[in-house]
Amino acid sequence: APVYGVKRRISDIRLDGKLDADEWNGSDKSKALIVEKNIGKNAEEGNKSYLWMSYDDRYLYIAIENEPDPVKHATTDEERKKGLGTSFNEVCIEGKYTKKTWWWDRSVNLGPVFVFDAYSDGRIKVHNIFGMPEKDLDNIVNTLIYKAFVIDAASHHWTSEWRIPLSSLSMFPVLPDTARFNMASAKTGGLWFAWVVPGGSIWRLDNAGTIKFEK
Repeated sequence: APVYGVKRRISDIRLDGKLDADEWNGSDKSKALIVEKNIGKNAEEGNKSYLWMSYDDRYLYIAIENEPDPVKHATTDEERKKGLGTSFNEVCIEGKYTKKTWWWDRSVNLGPVFVFDAYSDGRIKVHNIFGMPEKDLDNIVNTLIYKAFVIDAASHHWTSEWRIPLSSLSMFPVLPDTARFNMASAKTGGLWFAWVVPGGSIWRLDNAGTIKFEK
């Protein structure tokens, strides 16, 4: 399974959805986590998505660029008018099992899984698939920052920036060395691309890749 190295943050990040070169080490796509494997029923190729991550003592930072889409499917007239349609990114992160995450089934051979759906219009949804208490879910929603920026709606080209408290993932004050991770990009017309093909739902992180915190 692939491994992506997460470096410590070395510059300020403005969290406006725009990937400025001084924030993400030039947004070098050769050093990005690349989402390009088609896992949907449709065999067509679509645009790639690129993800960069960094961290500091309290937060995990994520930047994503969704490239212009050569397919540009749209399923309704309303979506055609909007341009971007139903495009979104799904990010799944393994947290640590602690007293705070007592709700997680310890018989599963990995830590608690946190699932985020993030849209080009600035909406973000945190799924509650595994019985997390509502107050913990609300805390994640209320403390994360998510900003999206549409470069060109007609070609489905957009970017986003995230800041997630490590405490929300039970990674504070002790950061793990590694965590299981996956990301997928849903495109209009039923196209669905992932970093790692999991053999099931994207949140099945037992079959996913790994992020490694470089210290």
